[in-house]
Amino acid sequence: MEIILFENNLYHLIQITKDMLEGIIIPKGSDCFDLCDIVRENLTIYNDSKNYYKMIGHDSYFIGCICR
Repeated sequence: MEIILFENNLYHLIQITKDMLEGIIIPKGSDCFDLCDIVRENLTIYNDSKNYYKMIGHDSYFIGCICR
């Protein structure tokens, strides 16, 4: 699975690794779309006034996921 990030007017595909998911509990039977929601909930902060998700500790914006 890859996440789509927007930074410096460019879109980037970032492969999800085990290191990124360290400490996050993933329920059994989760599919790629469930994992995308888990990643979004744990690695981003939602800005309600501007309606976007910003990655914690980065200047990039979370757009979504690609399940392959």
